[in-house]
Parts: sequence; C-alpha cells; structure tokens
Amino acid sequence: MGIRTGWIVLFVAAVSTASVMIFASDTRLVDLQVASGRYHEAVRSYHRLITENPGKAAELYKGLALVYARMDKSELAEQALLEAWHAGNREPEVLRQLYQLAAAREDRKSVILFLRQLREVEPESPVYPELLAEAYVWNQQPELALSLYDSLIASDNFSPNMLLAAARLHRDLGNYRAAIDRVRRYQALSGDHSQRQFLAELYLAAGEKKSAAALFEQILAERPGEAALRSRLIDLYMWMDLPEKAVAHLDRMAGGGSNSLAVRERFFELLRTYQPMAAIRLLQRKLEREPGNNAIRHQLAALYLHIGESERAVTSLRDVLRTAPGDTSVLREIARIRAERRRPDKFIEAMNALLAADIYDQKLIDKLIIQYRYEKETRRLQDLHTQLIASGNSTEKTLRDYAGLLYQTGRYREAALQLQELLNRFPGDAELRLQLAAAYEAAGEDGRAADALWDGIQSGQRDEGYLVAAADFLARKGYYDRSSASYTMLVNLNPSNTRYRKRLISVNIARAAYAEALRAYDALEARRPLTFNENLERASLYWLSGDEQNMHTILSGLDKGDLTTAQRDALTRFYFQRGFLKKAISRARNALLHEPADSLNMRILGIALAWSNQPQQATEILEQYQQRYGGDYQTHFQLGELYTLAGKKERATEEYTASLDLLSRRIAGRQEQIIEAHIRARQGQVGDASRIFEELLAQAPEDASLLAEYTSMLLESGSYQQAGLMAMRLLAVDPENSRGLHLQSRIFARQGRLQQAADLLWQLWQKDPENTGYLLDFADIAMLRGDWRGARDALRELIARDPANQPARERLDQLRRNNPLALASLFEASQQTSRFSRWMYGVLYSAARSPVLNFIFSGEDETNVTDYAGLGTHRIRSANITLRSRWAGRWQSEVTAQGRTDAGRSEASLRGNLTWMPRQGIRASAGASWNQLWREAYPAVFYFGRADRVQSDVYWYLRNGLYFWNRLTFERYRVLNEQHLGQGLHAFARAGYEWRRLRGLSTFYQFSRHEYATDHSETPLLAGYLLDENIHSLGLNFSRRLGPRFYLNLSGSLGYRPQYRDLLQYGELSLDYTFMRNLLLRSRFVYGNSGYQYSDNQAGSISFYLGYYY
Repeated sequence: MGIRTGWIVLFVAAVSTASVMIFASDTRLVDLQVASGRYHEAVRSYHRLITENPGKAAELYKGLALVYARMDKSELAEQALLEAWHAGNREPEVLRQLYQLAAAREDRKSVILFLRQLREVEPESPVYPELLAEAYVWNQQPELALSLYDSLIASDNFSPNMLLAAARLHRDLGNYRAAIDRVRRYQALSGDHSQRQFLAELYLAAGEKKSAAALFEQILAERPGEAALRSRLIDLYMWMDLPEKAVAHLDRMAGGGSNSLAVRERFFELLRTYQPMAAIRLLQRKLEREPGNNAIRHQLAALYLHIGESERAVTSLRDVLRTAPGDTSVLREIARIRAERRRPDKFIEAMNALLAADIYDQKLIDKLIIQYRYEKETRRLQDLHTQLIASGNSTEKTLRDYAGLLYQTGRYREAALQLQELLNRFPGDAELRLQLAAAYEAAGEDGRAADALWDGIQSGQRDEGYLVAAADFLARKGYYDRSSASYTMLVNLNPSNTRYRKRLISVNIARAAYAEALRAYDALEARRPLTFNENLERASLYWLSGDEQNMHTILSGLDKGDLTTAQRDALTRFYFQRGFLKKAISRARNALLHEPADSLNMRILGIALAWSNQPQQATEILEQYQQRYGGDYQTHFQLGELYTLAGKKERATEEYTASLDLLSRRIAGRQEQIIEAHIRARQGQVGDASRIFEELLAQAPEDASLLAEYTSMLLESGSYQQAGLMAMRLLAVDPENSRGLHLQSRIFARQGRLQQAADLLWQLWQKDPENTGYLLDFADIAMLRGDWRGARDALRELIARDPANQPARERLDQLRRNNPLALASLFEASQQTSRFSRWMYGVLYSAARSPVLNFIFSGEDETNVTDYAGLGTHRIRSANITLRSRWAGRWQSEVTAQGRTDAGRSEASLRGNLTWMPRQGIRASAGASWNQLWREAYPAVFYFGRADRVQSDVYWYLRNGLYFWNRLTFERYRVLNEQHLGQGLHAFARAGYEWRRLRGLSTFYQFSRHEYATDHSETPLLAGYLLDENIHSLGLNFSRRLGPRFYLNLSGSLGYRPQYRDLLQYGELSLDYTFMRNLLLRSRFVYGNSGYQYSDNQAGSISFYLGYYY
C-alpha cells in the first residue's frame, strides 16, 4: 500500500497546481476542504463537480485521486486515475503512472495497452518500444515482440542488446538459423564474444554439431578450467561418434593423466553407455586375469541387463553363487531380474528358491503376489499367504491382503473371520470395520453387517468418513432409525454441511418420520434460505403428512416472482406426480400456450388428461407428442391404454409392443416392471403379470402404491374376485388410501353393486373436491343405475369446476339426447304409404325423481288421411303415462298406459317392457302390448301398439367391434267387432361391426323373416300386404358430434325381397342443435322403409322437436 500511495501523492501533487489554476472557481472550496483535512467532504464535492461538469472529468478525477491518496485509499485513487484515463486524459504523466500501476499488479494486458499509448504520445522516446517488446515477451506474444524488435533493428537507432533479445525469441520459437544470424550480428556490432557458448548451443540445436564443437573448443582453449563445458563437449563428441576426442578431454579433466581413476570410471561409463559390447569385452579380459573377483561378475551382470541379455546376467550371478553360496543378496538379485524381465515362470522359480532359504523380501513378495493375481493362481496365492502367516513373517498388510483374497474368491465368511481378528487387534480401525461390514453383506448377513457398523458408532467411532459410509449403508439396507441417528451425529459434528442435513431429511422421509424431516428443514432454513428445490421437497413432506394447507401455502409462495422454465416445470411435475391433475393440466396448458413445442408439458398434459378420464383429448395430445418426440415407454403404454378404451386393438397392440421394446433397453426398475406387468395383462398374459407383481410385493409386502397397481391390473383383466381381495389387502394397509377406495368403487361397479360404488365415489369426491375424475365416474354409475337426475347434477358440478372437461360435456349431451325431455313439443308429418298420410302434434313432460320413479306424461293430436276403402280423414287424440324404473343397475322396466279417443269412441291400451343387462355389451329384453279395441285392420297392423303383441330382444356385443342383435315378435290382429283377422310372427337377426378407425361408423347385415296366418276371405285387401317373405339387408349407421352444439345421426339400408325381386330403400337423417344451454331443437328426416311389408318406397316423414331438458 505504501508504494502505491507514495507515487499517487507525488503524481497528484505535481498536477494539483495546474488543476487549481484551470478550475479555480470550481475547486477552491475543495482545496480548502482538503487543506483542512475534511477528505470525505472533498470526495463528495469532487463527485458533485464531476456530475455537474462532465467535460472537466479528466482533470477532476486527478484531483479526486489526490484526496484518496491522502486518505490512504490507494485502490480508490488508482480507480480515479483510471476514470481520468477513461474520460480522455492522455497526458504522459498519467499514462506512465497507469503503466507503473499495471506493472505492479502484473496486469500484462494493461501494461501493453498503456505502453502502446505512451509510444503514440511520445514517439521519439527510445524507451517505450523496448519496454513494449519486453511486455510482449512477458505476455507470451513472441511474434509481436519479434515484429517490434525487427522494426527497431531496421531503424538507425537501436541497441545491440535488442539483437540478443531477438535471438533468444527466435530460439524459443525454434528459428535457430535466425537466432544464429542475430547473435553473429551482435558480435560484429559490439565486438563482444561473451555469447559464444550461447551461439554454440544454437548451432547444436540447428544440427550443426561441428560448428558447435569448434566454438566449445575455442572457449575451452581460453578457459580450460570449465569442467561443465568440457563435460558437455565430451557428450557432444560421443554423440558425433568421436570417442577418441571424448577420451582426450577426459584425460584433461582428470588432470593426472590417463591412468586417473576418475578418467577410467568415466571412460568405462562412456563405453557402457555408448559401446556396451566393448565394455563387456574389457571386463571379460579383466575377469580372465582375476577369476575370483565376483565384483567383476556383478558388473558383467549389470552390463548384460543393460543390453537386454537377462539370461547371461543370471548366468553370471549363478557363477557368483558357486563361489559364494551363502550370498543371499544374489538370490534376491536373480528374483528381481526375473520380476523385471517379465518371465513369470522363471520369477516364480526364483522366488521359490528365495522362500526355501527363508529369505523374505517384502518388495519381492509383493511382486510375487501381483504375479499370482495376474496369472489367477488363486491356490498358490492362498498357499503363499498361509506360509507367510505360519512363518511369522506376515505383516498387517499381508493379513489385510489375505482377507481381501478370501473376499475376492467368494469366501466371505472366512474373510469376515479374518477381518474380525484384525479388528480385535485394531479396534479403532474404521477401514477394517467397513471391510468387515462389506464381507458380511456379501455373505448375505446384512444384519451382522449393520451390527458391526453400529457397534463402531456406539464404541465411540466418530471418524466423519466412517459415519458417512455407515449411515449410507444403514439407509440403503432399511435400518432407517440407526441411519437417522448416524446422520444426526454427522450434523452435530459438522453443522455447516448441508449434505448431511439433506440426507437426514431423506432418511426421515424413508422412515415416514415426516415431522422430524420438517423440523430438520426448519433447522436448515434457520442457517440459510432454502432453495427452490428444498422448498418443493418441504411441500412434499406436508403432502405426505396430510397437511395440504401448508403444502399449498409453500407452493403459492414458490409460484410467485420470476421463475425459470425449469422451476415452472418442476411445479407442474409436483402437481402431476401427486395426483393434483386439475392443477397439473391447467399449468401444462398455460405452458404450451407460451411454448407449443414444450415436450415435458405436452407429455404431462397428455397423461394427466388420460388419468382424468378425458380419453379423446389425451389421445390427441399424446399422438402429437409421439409424432414430435418419438415418445417413451410410459407414453406408448398410456396411448395403448387409450386405444384399448376406444376399441382400437391393433393400434393398442402397436403401442404396447413399442413400450415393451423401450423397456427392454432400460434397467428394470420398479416403475418399469409395473408397466410391463400391465402390458402383459393387456396381452392376455395375466399369469406373467401376476408373477411380476408378486415378486415386487415380496420385497415390499405393504407398499400401498404397489398393491394399488396390482389391484388395477386384476380389475382390467376381468379378475374381479381377485381384484376385490387385493383391494381389501390394500385398504387393510392404508384404510384411507384414495386410489384404493377408487379401485374398490370400480370393482363394485363391475360386480353390479352400483349403489355401493356410487356411495364410495361420492365420499371420495367430498374428501377431494378438486378431483373431478370422481364426479365423472359417479355420473357414469348414476347413468347405469338410471339415475338421470343424479348424473345430470354430477356432470353440471364437474363442468362448473372444469369448463374444459370435454368428456363431461359429451356425457351430458348424451344424457340429454337419450333420455326424456323435461318439457317438449313435437310436430311430425309423414307419408307412410302412397295412400296414407299423417300429421301429429304432441307435448311431453317428464319427472325423474329417482331411478325407480321416472314418470313421463305425453299427449298427442294426430290426423290420419287415407283413401283406403274410403276411410277418409280421422282425428285421434291420446294421452299417455309411462313409468320407467331401474333396479340394481341390471334391470329396467317400462310400463305405458294410454287413453285414446277417435270420433267419439274411447279405448285403452297397455304395454310393457323388461330389460336385463348382465354386463356391459349384453342386453336382453321382452315386451308385450294389449289393446282394448280397434277401428279398422290397417292401423292395427301399421302402428306400434295397435295390436296385441309379444316381443323379445337380445343384444350382444361380442368383441373388437362385432355385435349381434336378434328380435322375435308375435302379433295378433283384430277389429272393432272383436273379430280376429289373424296373427303374425316376425324375426330378424342382425350382425354388425363398429369401425374403430372411423369413430361413430357401424355397418351391418340383417336377415328378416315375416310369417302370417290370416283369413283372406275376411280381409281380401289387407291380405295383399300380409304375405310371408324374407328380406336380406345391408346397412350402416353413422353418428358424429359436429361441434359443441350440433350432433348428427345418419343411417340407411338397402334390402332385397326374393319373393318380389325388388329392393327396399331406407334412409334417416337427424340433427340435434342445442342453444341457450337447456333448449334442444331436433329435426328428423326419413325416406323409404326398413323392410315392413305393408309400406312401399314412397314412404317418408319429417319431424321437429323443441324442448327444455335437464
């Protein structure tokens, strides 16, 4: 600080007088403040002046620097000078001081910057270019330095030392020829030959060994005592393959002639290094003169090793053993040679000889152990350890290695015993105790492993690494209480380590100690603010604790402010994974509005819609997701489930296969196994699916989520009894499990226990009003029970809570279309034969109080016009009351009583129908009608209910879109005078197919048979219609929702009567339009006939309904 303050004071003092003269009027007050020692006021005044006079900032900042210097604030003073420079001050004094400051800070780039500017400001100065070149070198920019040096050297005014600097740079860049040129020019200019050694090194680097040697010789001629230089020259001569010259210089180095010991050793070393064979021949001749000299044999052995002749080296050493058999060092040397030359068999042989002589060299033994391990000689390795232990030459390392060997060879219990013995000798060794636990774990004795680790903790082991390993092991093996205690110790040992606190929280979560986990989070929050992810996990803990209020409080706090995309996605995942599907759907939709290509939110939206019982929207989203991103095993599975629900078996199979293929490439975790089990069940492999679940339950028999998945699989595969038992097992583990109760309601529904299913769903919805899926299921159950009012109310509530719920809207529309209107008016006009026309007006009112009491009141005023037998025009008025009832969801009855007046005559009729629905897709019904009297024969045949009738229907939905429908009808005809005209038997069988790829389309084939028994003499005209006949028909039906308010139904058929050899045509078009929420306008157009023999192809009708409905 002192150095920086000093130069700042000197500098600013030098320029202060000029500052006062220029800005006397502005700075007089500041000067007074500085003079009186009020530096802080002076600083504020300078800042004010700078703000008011930005054009004078360059000079004002210099004054500010002086004040900071006097305040001993060198950093601020330096900053003020920099501000002056930034303001445009390029005075040499400022630049020099900034340069010196940068140099003191070792700020290379700033040094270069200020030197460049100094060179521009004072171009005549010879100092700055050289300093700049040195700065380039300092900043490792040799090319720029060389360029600058070259430009300086090319000028007239340069220092010869620049040539040396340039030469060194060229040398560093490998430009040896250029470096040589610069040095020679330096010598020529300066006459200084002190750089000859540098030049010689450059020649050597450039490959000019002769020139280098010549220079070395010149230097040594002048300075013969330079031993290092002479040694360098000797090496050079050996490199040049000139050993004679090398020996000559060795003689001169020895100073005592060629018989000097140093010369001989050096000469021998040179021979050994560069001409080893010559050295060997020299030693062999010497050994011939001194056969008992084993030192020569050792030297020969070393030379043989040097040239790679290890066998000759061993032979030389064995010669030593023959003359000195007790020399154990030779045995060690032979073993060492065998080890280094990688001759395993020879090395093992040498080691056996060494061990047989009771010579234990630990380094060689370690190499032998490594060799045995490499050769996988487990038995020999074990024998070696046994021998070492028995001979008392085992070290602690040997004992540890032996335990490790036992562990590696799978002898875990023996390894544990060995480790236990070591632990008895070294009870405080944490590493030994961890190894003992690992051995017990490998032996399948997790309990003993946990006890060993816990004993260490209880005995006072407080090594942090040991505690971490023990706590992790105990957590991994499910000893959560001990693990929690261990992590508590770690937190106490190192309170600042947040990882320990997080692990303590995780363990407490695993042991379902949510309150403790929350307290640990409170303690962590007291030390520092929690991160977003930690707050999210704390919210999860509140959710696990059943405290959804605090959970939502935390989540509301997180969902404020400027969140990153990852954080917003994390919140969406949180809601999704914990079953808050409405919230997840809302967030995912919002995210997709801003980023339509967001794969994560698209995936969540698709799956959440599927789980919320909104299959159509879910299918569209997931199909789009897979088209863009290829899908994953879960989306393929979910799409397969949706296709299965829609009856698209082939597409479902494709998705299931794709999911299984992706699953086969992953490590089979629990979630993957669960999905595989569901797919196996869908493919009819219920046994394999059950096996997967049983294996998972063997590991976690009381896992509620796993039991729920198992129950769901059994339910979907039709094993209702087993599903019921599994649901009972689930609810025994967790009586309040919402998914278990939901599955129980579905089981009740499949078993026909609809009231129990409805009650359970209603209770679930009361507990969780946000889960609109419960309401949707409740509405479905209510419709099955015939509780149209209950279904309506549930669907209305659902739509009020979730206006975008398309399935709820579709069900409500279906409910309105297929059930009686609350209040309606009707007009119908028909031309039913070429001789018979009909106009009818009607009103209808219904009151549905319960599934058992559903009353329908209606009245009609119709006009019939016919020219048959001169009957003319008839006006008929009628009133009807119908009671429709549903029992237990499987039985439905309908009884209608009618009063009718025609031209002053009154009559009554009664008809009834009973339907049995044992399960979805199968329906059987039987009906009968009775009429008091009739006016004429034709209407008795034409109108439904105008004859005594018994009728039965059987509808059976087979599978994969195939269905079968059979109807049998018996009628008896009579007229006003109670005269019976005859009877008829009608039967038809229809086989149809619903096209899954074209939703709403079905096609069918129908065979009809009509037989009559009449008295033709009594009814000669009517007998023309009542003829036995067969009809073969092909037809189609198409229904489609055209928008939120329109619904289209189109049907038609073409029949052939072999008896008449003619075709029967029939077509029907109906269109429903909803407006003002509860008003329905329905129009219906019919042309042709559907096969009844008393009509012809000119028949047609049009009708309109306008009504107010539920």
